[in-house]
Order: sequence, then C-alpha cells, then structure tokens
Amino acid sequence: MSNRAVVLQKFVPNNPEAGLALVTKPVPKAEPGQVVVRIILRALNPTDLLSYRSEGYAHAKPGSFTPGSEGVGIVHDVRNSFHALPASFPLVH
Repeated sequence: MSNRAVVLQKFVPNNPEAGLALVTKPVPKAEPGQVVVRIILRALNPTDLLSYRSEGYAHAKPGSFTPGSEGVGIVHDVRNSFHALPASFPLVH
C-alpha cells in the first residue's frame, strides 16, 4: 500500500514552490506505542508557507518536509499502548 504526499524536494531560494513535488511513499507501519493515521484532508495555511520559504530548509534532506500542519484522518494502524483507539477512529488535528 502507498500514499501520495507533497514534499519539499529541493530548496529554490527565489521560488520555493518550484521545489515542491507530489510523490508516492509507502504507508508506514506503527511501531510499539505509535499510531499511523491515514490523512484524508490536509490544509495549507500561512504558517506552512512561511516554514518552507525559510532558509532553515535550504539544507534539508530532499523529501523530508511535508507542508500542512493541520489535518483530518482515520486511524490506520495501532500498536501496544494505544489500545483505546480502535481502527477507523476519526481524528482531527
């Protein structure tokens, strides 16, 4: 199974949006004490734009930054200490 994500592939100082790319990534597996959430909607807002326009991402590893700090999703995988969250539990962040 895989998912799609917009990531910062490279930092372009005068046009940061040019460094964004839509990529396919494998869905991670939850490790003990973790929850994997399938994001179904993610918004971009001014704070996200400021983050990837900053010089702090000029030396970031390609693909390491995904804009969008708020989203809505459904629990996909649960491990160990999160027994109380059933699969398909809706989440809002």
